[in-house]
Amino acid sequence: MTSFSDRERRNQEIDRLVLLSQEGDAEAFAKIYDVLAVPIYRYIYYRVHAGDAEDLTEMVFLKAWERLSQYRKTQYSFSAWLFKIARNLVIDYYRMNTFSAELDQSFPDTRREANPVSHVEEALTQQTLKIALAKLKESYQQVIILKFINDLSNSEVSRVIGRSEGTVRILQFRALQALKKILKRMVDEYGDTAF
Repeated sequence: MTSFSDRERRNQEIDRLVLLSQEGDAEAFAKIYDVLAVPIYRYIYYRVHAGDAEDLTEMVFLKAWERLSQYRKTQYSFSAWLFKIARNLVIDYYRMNTFSAELDQSFPDTRREANPVSHVEEALTQQTLKIALAKLKESYQQVIILKFINDLSNSEVSRVIGRSEGTVRILQFRALQALKKILKRMVDEYGDTAF
């Protein structure tokens, strides 16, 4: 987990880059992309067919660039604004795709280490998490992905999903309890060697 001061420093740097970007500095926006592309991708990856995650991530940044003049620094961070765009694109994705969402068993290898055992273990962990998350209700999925996978604060999660911070805390608690039950059932059904 990122400490509050680290998150605050990162948000201040992003705010500085946003101001430069709003003045037309494409290089500053590229730096924002470098910092936030992976967290946005992770959020989308756990919500859609893996083959579509990269395209949707690109769309988030394209829409952000197009609407950059509309962004105003309020009590919420720029990253929360981007996650809100990502959330809306995921909703649109499901509205436009009437097929039943199947879990893709292929996982992108974004790590640089060359140890095949760690690659397999990581893929199994991601696969297990993706399968378990898919069994949760959508509000629980969003809270877990935003809070724990992308390390957003409760206020940022609140902004993205449009609920109060108190509701976010309740959803977080319930989501973790539900996820724990699902994972326990999966272990009971398949044994720990399956994961």
